[in-house]
Amino acid sequence: MSGQSLTVTANNGWSAIVQPTSLQGKIFVAGKGSWKPGFGGTYGGKAFFLNVGLVDDRLMMLMTVPYPDGKLNNIKATFEKVSIAKGSI
Repeated sequence: MSGQSLTVTANNGWSAIVQPTSLQGKIFVAGKGSWKPGFGGTYGGKAFFLNVGLVDDRLMMLMTVPYPDGKLNNIKATFEKVSIAKGSI
């Protein structure tokens, strides 16, 4: 999978182009993206760095938004697969 790019698009106004990489034997994707202007509140129109990988059975995301003053804002999210029992909805 080395060298292949993927586009990650979220339903809340951001997208990023990422590539597979690894660190200490753990595989994840990393890249750069941006928020659409007018989306994401104070993040609207801003660029960011994105890292996404599996930790145990969870998908972990870290988005880092740099500001001109050097401040970094991190947005972290954890996604977990949930099994729904038949007939429980």
